[in-house]
Amino acid sequence: MCAVQKRNHQAYSDLLARHIKGLHSFSYRYCQNPSDAEDITQEAFLRVWKQAHTWQNGKVRFSTWLYRIAHNLCIDAHRKQTPDFESHDQLHSTGPDQEKSVEQQKMHENLKTAMNALPPRQRDAILLCNLQGFSNKQAAEILQISVDALESLLSRGRLSLKNKLALKKPQSGARSTLDNGAIL
Repeated sequence: MCAVQKRNHQAYSDLLARHIKGLHSFSYRYCQNPSDAEDITQEAFLRVWKQAHTWQNGKVRFSTWLYRIAHNLCIDAHRKQTPDFESHDQLHSTGPDQEKSVEQQKMHENLKTAMNALPPRQRDAILLCNLQGFSNKQAAEILQISVDALESLLSRGRLSLKNKLALKKPQSGARSTLDNGAIL
C-alpha cells in the first residue's frame, strides 16, 4: 500500500488482484445484486486510489481499511433499496437426487429469510466474521465499534438465527443449516 500511496500503478494492480474477489463476495452478500456488487467493488478500489494518502501504515491493516470503505458503500446502497441476503455460491443440483436439492434449497431460503430478519448491525457482524473470515478485532474495526460490542452483536445475531431456523427445521429428519455448520 505504501507503493500505491506513491502512485505506483503496478502495486495498485497487484493490490486489486489480491483483494477483488473477497471484496466482491462481501459486497454481493450484503447487497444481493451482482451489478450493485460490481459497482461497490469498483468504487471501493477507486477510493483506495484516490484516498491512498489517508491510509496510515501501522495504524490499521489495509484489508480492514478496504472493507470499511466497502461496508460504508454497502450501507449507502442499502439505504437506497432493501437488501436481500443470499450466499454468493448458488446451490446447484449435483446429481439425480432432486429431493436433496429441494431440501437444500428450502434450507437456503430459510437461512436467507432469517438473515434478512436480523437487524443490519447483527447481519454485518455475521457476514464479516462467519462468511468473510475476519477476526473479531478486524470486524470491529471495519464496523467502527469495540470488540465487546461486536461480540455482543454476534451473540445476539447467532441466537436469533438459531431460534428462527429451529422453527423451520426440515421435517424429513435432515439437519438444519446451523446444525451442519454452513454459517456458524
